Amino acid sequence: MQASTLDGRLLCASEVAYSATKPGAVNPADSAPYYVGSGFIEPPTAIVDGPDSIDACIVGQTADGVVAAFRGTPPIDDRTKPLKQRIRDWCNDFRADLSSSPGLPGRLHAGFLAAINALWPDAAKEIRRQLALNTEQTTVLITGHSKGGAMASLACLKWLQETDGRPVVVTFAAPRAGNDDFASALNKAIPNFKRFENRNDIVPHLPPHMTLIPLLTAATESRFDDREDYNYQSVGQLFYIDEAGTIESPVAGSVADHVLRLKRLGRLAEAIFDFDEIVRDHSIDCGSGYQQAVCPTGVCP
Repeated sequence: MQASTLDGRLLCASEVAYSATKPGAVNPADSAPYYVGSGFIEPPTAIVDGPDSIDACIVGQTADGVVAAFRGTPPIDDRTKPLKQRIRDWCNDFRADLSSSPGLPGRLHAGFLAAINALWPDAAKEIRRQLALNTEQTTVLITGHSKGGAMASLACLKWLQETDGRPVVVTFAAPRAGNDDFASALNKAIPNFKRFENRNDIVPHLPPHMTLIPLLTAATESRFDDREDYNYQSVGQLFYIDEAGTIESPVAGSVADHVLRLKRLGRLAEAIFDFDEIVRDHSIDCGSGYQQAVCPTGVCP
């Protein structure tokens, strides 16, 4: 069944984006029941970046508007994808040096920036084409899960750069795409930007801000501690799903926000060695924390 809320429909669209493996119309059967949950009027169009298709998005029409949903990184053990593709995709995620880009504020994750630059010309063209199909519909909605959420924030900036429109942006389990200056500019441009994060999902904490580096260094015995330029920052208003499935959304910078940050870091410190729990909390599949909280009436059989 179709999700009862806009956030739920965009969550399902983010799941449908994982079925984008080649250019052209997405097969609804490849993403059931999420296709029905998303509310697409007809199969959305897949945009991929080339033969290896490590970056992809879908663009389609719903009653809410034209939805652009960016695909996340498939699991490294997903044997439905070629090994070369999986390795390239994960390597791109680890290109975490901060880079500048003409016309975009702040400094940005080099891998995510390369990914959006590869997709954006065709994605923007398809968004405009679908807007033209229904001149009464002017709303653009941008979403994505995991890496797709980070790409959604960059796509939002590019859309703002090229048009006068203000898109609706909702992300799920998104890693950070840029530094403090980038986040500040995007929050000012899109004050209603929403990001959902679930329990001990570690991905939204990465790449780390300086405050998280000691924890990651201790847990992984890596050399995060020598990266003084890691001042990544999250964007948008946080909607945090706690262990009970309740959504908390404190005002940024408030006492409640600081208390929640400390509570999450404490819980993450306890769970960081439980890889299965972290992976489970990152999923948006049926039965996941994201699905249960954002689609409370259900879309799964």
